[in-house]
Amino acid sequence: MKTGSLRSLLLTPAATVDRLSATRRGIDIALWAAPPLISLAVYWQGLFCELQQDDFAWLGLRERIRSLPDLLRALFEPLAQGTVRPISERLFFIVYSGLFGTWAFPYRLTAFLVQTLNLLLLNAVGRRLTGSAAAGCCAALLWTANSALAVPMSWSSAFNQILCACCIFGAFYFLLRFAASGRKRDRRMQWALYLFGFGALELNVVYPALATAYAALCAPALLRRTLPLWLPALAYAALHRTFAAGSPAGPYALDFGVSSMADVFLNFWGRALGPAQLRRVFELEPWFGLAGTVLLTAALIGFAWALCRAGRRSGLFLLAWFVIAIAPYLPLDNHRMDYYPFLASAGISLLAGWGLQTALNRNARTAAAAGALVCLYLVSALPIGRAQMFYYYARGQRVKPLVAGVVETRRLHPDKTIYLAGVDEPLFWGAVYDRPFRLWNVRDVYLLPDAGDGGGERYRSERPRFERAPQEAEEAIVLRLDGARLEAVAND
Repeated sequence: MKTGSLRSLLLTPAATVDRLSATRRGIDIALWAAPPLISLAVYWQGLFCELQQDDFAWLGLRERIRSLPDLLRALFEPLAQGTVRPISERLFFIVYSGLFGTWAFPYRLTAFLVQTLNLLLLNAVGRRLTGSAAAGCCAALLWTANSALAVPMSWSSAFNQILCACCIFGAFYFLLRFAASGRKRDRRMQWALYLFGFGALELNVVYPALATAYAALCAPALLRRTLPLWLPALAYAALHRTFAAGSPAGPYALDFGVSSMADVFLNFWGRALGPAQLRRVFELEPWFGLAGTVLLTAALIGFAWALCRAGRRSGLFLLAWFVIAIAPYLPLDNHRMDYYPFLASAGISLLAGWGLQTALNRNARTAAAAGALVCLYLVSALPIGRAQMFYYYARGQRVKPLVAGVVETRRLHPDKTIYLAGVDEPLFWGAVYDRPFRLWNVRDVYLLPDAGDGGGERYRSERPRFERAPQEAEEAIVLRLDGARLEAVAND
């Protein structure tokens, strides 16, 4: 501390010092609390989304367990395109279905609590990377607005994205602490969270690449310490390829062509930035999305280059973060899910938050330009995310009465075959395809044949497996969902 500053502090009345300290503490608390509170304000409907779609398949796991071998099979047997996620899917649904049954709120609350931890960790990572509490807060706020978060914040089967991100954020945070302190405890915490992440999602294999990229670009003395992280990732990849991965087909078919993967990368980059998606909810000219994406891309790359010229290569690392985290999804040309950039978009958010904080500390013109770019991002990302969340919320409000009504109808009419009329594509995927009625031992539930040709190609090919026309003299009852009410209709 300079002599003048020390003298000034000594001459400051104690009450004034206390007020300044309290103000600083208040500001710091606000910077920590703002992202979780904004997240709740944006995604609050996700807390009340009902179980749907794949959730019912995972809920059925508990019914298969009668012994220890059954439990081990339920936890580790490859399912759903050869995936093995024993913690985020298997154990999560087995334990919660035993405690809460099909009451969706505890599942959703858990996802929100873990996401709150994600925001705190990303905030902490931003502070350590940039040296600024404001930059960490801005990064967490910008990530909160990203549309890739909407589906995991609305759908319990996407909890694996939230839990995997928590493990990777936590591991990286302790890597940063270890780089600063050299304490073995921090390194052990990094390893514990990293290894735990393999139970959440296959995407956890990217962590060694993130750690190595950071060390190579920002902390060369740490590089040797990151190399052992590759051993579990390589072993996991080999085991997964040997025992779990089948022959992907249909939407999960892998395409390693350079042009295909480049197209997928640009598609996800555009989704993460936002403007390219606006045409999904607004009638806009194609050039608007392209121009907005180019403008935000130029701003991010320009800021990273400016940091690099100033001797800070953290900006390049944050661009590499996106590339590394999205890389495993690039061969999935026919399965471009909205939530795939969930982890990757955090790297962009860290860089953008840092840029925003830097611009606000410059002159008014720079601050205004940065504010305009942030507004472009927000008006692009938030409507898309809100629309996706409302889709899951609204569909859940239809799924719950349909499932409950079928179960009640079976109780009242145990000998009748049940037919469902008026089931459209969203309701088919949300409440029929994964056969949720089996959780209550309800069989003989069919769809009435639909003469229409609406819906996607996969829907049109899968739906006939669930259809059957009523037989003459058959004891049957036909149900149709009218809003949130399931009503019996005449069997013509």
